[in-house]
Amino acid sequence: MRGLLASRELDWRTAIASLTEYTRRARALGVTTWLAAGLLELGASFSLLGDSDRAKILYREMLALPGLSPKNAARAQQSAAWLDLEARIRGEPGEDPAPALRAALQIFEGDAPSPTDAAETRINLVLAQLVAGDLVAARVALGALEPKNARQARWRELLLGRLELAEGEHAAALQRLERLAAAADDAGDRARVGRGCDRG
Repeated sequence: MRGLLASRELDWRTAIASLTEYTRRARALGVTTWLAAGLLELGASFSLLGDSDRAKILYREMLALPGLSPKNAARAQQSAAWLDLEARIRGEPGEDPAPALRAALQIFEGDAPSPTDAAETRINLVLAQLVAGDLVAARVALGALEPKNARQARWRELLLGRLELAEGEHAAALQRLERLAAAADDAGDRARVGRGCDRG
């Protein structure tokens, strides 16, 4: 998909134009799976550009699609919940993202599990609990996190560091975050530390 490639290269003008055309054609053809994929990626693009209102509209359209698979519904739920979490991080009013994240997590850890999706959802859930100040729940959820790639493992370390700071373990947190900064720098993703895990 041209739009997906363009978004990975941060060419937002091309990405949005291509994804918009992709979703238009998917609507015209009535292919739910294609339309769901396009709406999810287009919503993620607008989210990354800070246009949460437009992203929410796209996620709502996706959730209303007939015959949407449970996993795709869970992905839309998680993406919409991330927008609420971003608002709370900024100190703005927003719905509590935790219930939607828990619901998505149940799908990803259900009868046909999706371990990578589950890990990313749990990362966002822990972050939501930290933002809400629920340190006990964050510690429990973080203990169940099983990273499926190196980036998720770095997210686990970041969340552990934030939890240690919140619990007053400043020395341990500082050491952990210094190690994490070096690892992120080596991996070329220092700029991403501190952003959510919504779309990988």
